[in-house]
Amino acid sequence: MVPIPKKYMLTFREAASYFNIGIKNMRRLCESNEGDFSIRWGNKYLICRQRLEEYLNQLMIRERNQNDVGLEENHGVN
Repeated sequence: MVPIPKKYMLTFREAASYFNIGIKNMRRLCESNEGDFSIRWGNKYLICRQRLEEYLNQLMIRERNQNDVGLEENHGVN
């Protein structure tokens, strides 16, 4: 068995477990595929672990920037 951190492609369950995301949310992410990290192989999705990591990091940075802007607007900081 190859440990999950060393795998290139993950299943729903592996990705959900590794990233601590629910299976339903993982399925939604793969179906929308905004980060271009999943492929449909037959009747299942395979998730590129490295690309999903990059996509989640981008989401965190975007969320942090939006929160910073919101704090500045609420406190009158320019």
